Amino acid sequence: MFCLSGTPVTRVTVKEDDGVILPCSLSTNENIESMLFDWKIEGTVPQKNVFLYDDGKYYNNGLSGQDEEFKDRVSHFPEELKHGNASIRIKKTRLEDNGTYLCKFPKLKPEIRTFHIELVVGPPDTRVIVLEDDDVILPCSLSTNQNIEKELFVWKKEGTVPLKEVFMFDDGTYSRGQDDEFKGRVSHFPEQLKHGNASIRMKQTRLEDNGNYTCSFPVMQLSVKTFPNYLRIKQSACTSGRASPPQHICSDICNIW
Repeated sequence: MFCLSGTPVTRVTVKEDDGVILPCSLSTNENIESMLFDWKIEGTVPQKNVFLYDDGKYYNNGLSGQDEEFKDRVSHFPEELKHGNASIRIKKTRLEDNGTYLCKFPKLKPEIRTFHIELVVGPPDTRVIVLEDDDVILPCSLSTNQNIEKELFVWKKEGTVPLKEVFMFDDGTYSRGQDDEFKGRVSHFPEQLKHGNASIRMKQTRLEDNGNYTCSFPVMQLSVKTFPNYLRIKQSACTSGRASPPQHICSDICNIW
């Protein structure tokens, strides 16, 4: 939990297309089955209607007005109302669901109660599997397809302190500060930048390349700025510690794989 201008904000993170619960409960645990509570997204004009409950009625069950993008995706917990729980569940989250949600009890006495929940929806992890010594492409593209030729994007490998720098592009300049192990092996696709494609190619992969990689756009105004990749390098039968077959057989095996 953190504070925004003095107001406590609960942050919830989820991967795109997964379900998520946005928490909202009265500390008194009082029964709210006959009360009114209203869920909206902050920062839109007018504010988007996510979920509304009023004395047993709610969106799609006696009440109308829910924004189209939330229809059939948002539900509450009827059995939890008696315990003061006004939490909601959002199914199949989308990147557009990112934002700060308000859970409000506008008629509560002696004072109105409003809860702030920040929902962060990230892209699903991309898993890439390749044989040792083969080349591989790690994907990273903006869904908007906007031109990034003048932008900054950075590829890093996680799991080390500091994080290893794999590739950096900044307005036409790239690979400053690159870690030695990636020098001469990592490149981007210049002609694809105009389409929002920040993918990279890694040549002659090694077992040490195994791990989690992130592609980030640190200065762009995006709802999602970081895109994760998991790279798994599989050891080739031809390079493993097993007794080596004749060279022509090894070559055939590698070609089949």
